[in-house]
Amino acid sequence: MIVLLDTTVFSADTLCAKAAWKALALAAPGWGIRVAVTEVVVAEAVANYQRRIETLRSELKVWVEKKNAEDHGLIRAFEAAQIVLSAESAEYAGHLNENIKASSVEILPVAQIPHMELVARATARRRPCDDHGNGYRDTLNLVDRT
Repeated sequence: MIVLLDTTVFSADTLCAKAAWKALALAAPGWGIRVAVTEVVVAEAVANYQRRIETLRSELKVWVEKKNAEDHGLIRAFEAAQIVLSAESAEYAGHLNENIKASSVEILPVAQIPHMELVARATARRRPCDDHGNGYRDTLNLVDRT
């Protein structure tokens, strides 16, 4: 049996460090379960994390501007936080990939699905596409992974 992880797993545990992740990664072989994630899901998780960091940066900037732009200590702290947040955002993809691999979770390559199959699913509103034709990334995860 294969357990194919989705992006929501990484939203709940961005660094694959919580107990649920460790239990799954450690117990899966003994249960006869193969745990995997696609490159598409990893890319989406990285983009989601980076958007969250950018939101935090923007919110912090607004807060600092409201408090007092003349407070040089606050401005220096804000500038230092900006550097740390930028570095964390830039390094996240590497950390995530390392943690996934360290847990013996397979990272599967992008499925080779013809573009016209993606178009057919979207225009027909066929799963995994929704009523608006959205579902490109999810369609790339539709392959026989046995």
